[in-house]
Amino acid sequence: MIDFEIFDKASRGAWGSSLLLFRTKGRSLAALGAILTLLLLAVDTFFQQVTDLPERWELDGFGEIPRVVRYEGDNGDIYEDGYPNTMEDINLRQATLKFFYYNGNKPVPFGSGERPDIPLSCPSSRCEWDEYDTLGVCSACTDVSELLTTDTTAANSSTKDEALLLRTLPLSAAMTSVNPLSATPLFGGSIHFKEVYLPFPDAIIVSAADGTASSVYDRQRPVAQECMLSWCVKTLKSTYAWGDYEETVTKTFLNTTACERPYPWIGRAVWSLGEEAFWTEFQGNLSLHPPGTDPMIDDYGMSNETFARTQALFDEIFPSTITVANAVSPPWWRIRIYAWGRNQLHPFKSCPWLAPNNVTQYLERLATSMTNVVRTHNGHDFVQGRAYSQTTFIAVHWEWLTFPLALLLFSLVFLAATIIKTSKIVDGGTGLWKTSAMPTLIYSLPKDTQAAVASQGGWKNTSDNNSRRIKIRLLPKHGWRVSGQVQTSPTPNTNRDRRAPPGWI
Repeated sequence: MIDFEIFDKASRGAWGSSLLLFRTKGRSLAALGAILTLLLLAVDTFFQQVTDLPERWELDGFGEIPRVVRYEGDNGDIYEDGYPNTMEDINLRQATLKFFYYNGNKPVPFGSGERPDIPLSCPSSRCEWDEYDTLGVCSACTDVSELLTTDTTAANSSTKDEALLLRTLPLSAAMTSVNPLSATPLFGGSIHFKEVYLPFPDAIIVSAADGTASSVYDRQRPVAQECMLSWCVKTLKSTYAWGDYEETVTKTFLNTTACERPYPWIGRAVWSLGEEAFWTEFQGNLSLHPPGTDPMIDDYGMSNETFARTQALFDEIFPSTITVANAVSPPWWRIRIYAWGRNQLHPFKSCPWLAPNNVTQYLERLATSMTNVVRTHNGHDFVQGRAYSQTTFIAVHWEWLTFPLALLLFSLVFLAATIIKTSKIVDGGTGLWKTSAMPTLIYSLPKDTQAAVASQGGWKNTSDNNSRRIKIRLLPKHGWRVSGQVQTSPTPNTNRDRRAPPGWI
């Protein structure tokens, strides 16, 4: 009875299977069934790992981003006494003025990042562009503090009067120089960037050590840098995702043929309204053709007039000076020195050109801002990129089916072994009799019919082939009929009055 109870529990769940394994020590065929029952507990976990629903990026149209090959401003013409005047570029002025005095443009937060400063188009939440070229502005700075010299004529003086905090000195003559015929470039127009053709400007920026008057009074060595801005061709790689725009400059191309070209500015004296004046003319060639580009494409660049208007912007603070009367007085910034006969002073609270501010990074921001203004101009064209949208896919991990398939194989082996073992006639045919449907059929017959078809061990000892010849039928009008091998029961039939015809029960 204990074994019967264990087998009954083993057919119901894992606990009974564990008891069966413990009881049989794993030495019977039933132990394999118990092991399969226990291993089936882990099948659900493996089936859950078979399928997955990952989200992947799928191509969904294209995005567009602007670039410029040739830039021409929107300035109109102004004539004075019959001669055209040079105006500052009105498009770039909106960017340069903020960087001259007000620490530049601040990025506008948008979504999870910052709003792009160019009119790009992305129909989905993510767009990517391969490398593309555009006309832009490049910057560079280098330290030239070693060129500074010290004047020791008043080295021992205790007087602390006016102090110079900042001086910007362009190395090339300004367009509106008092006498362009006699104005010659300093250091040949550049110190460390002599190969760059037509920078605007190339200037030396000298600042007090920490940007305060105290460092001047303490005779601390100033900081001097040579910085330049120049038109160039930028190779960019752009991405736009979830409202955040990122742009990487992979390489730049500048015109480095300055040593092969003459000085582009010429001037001559003219008479206007009975007074001597000066006629300044720019004869440069602003064309950029990076190596490897299609020779059929127009060169990057602009007209001489647009270049002159761009350079005129930097006459605002190049040259300029910042001075302070004493240690407690507010500083004054003298600007627009090109304006003859006028002294224009600008009071300020902070100056981005003073130390310890990073002028190199500041000029990079200015160059990027000017590039964005140029790319926003209506003369741009668009570069197409790839737009992606998230799509849900069904992924099947076939390796997770290894364990369930192994269980299926072992289950088939267990089933086949059970069939083979129970089909064998052992113990006088008990194996056949207990696994057959014949007992159910025989013992469901009426009592008198059971007695008629029963034999002394006939069913138990009959082979499988002989059993196939026995047929039992229930006919609607004739009752039960048995044909084939029929033996009379050893128990006498007392019902003699109701005997069936031969061959009938």
